[in-house]
Amino acid sequence: MVDDTEAMALALVEAGYAVVPLVEMPGQAARRGGILDIYPPGAPRPVRIEFFGPEVESIRAFDIESQRTVGTLDEVL
Repeated sequence: MVDDTEAMALALVEAGYAVVPLVEMPGQAARRGGILDIYPPGAPRPVRIEFFGPEVESIRAFDIESQRTVGTLDEVL
């Protein structure tokens, strides 16, 4: 069975993202358990989408160096 984060990671690969252990540049994505980090091209910072089961619990922009949240978001396009 494919969970929601795995399905989203596969969709990102199909969209041209590189799946890496740690997001460092635009066009990369990383999956760790119920967390999916994505660095959209053209975005000022990467975003972290945290899932609780099938539900999105939070979407946050984060700093690459410290991995700390710098702001919360309502959506990611």
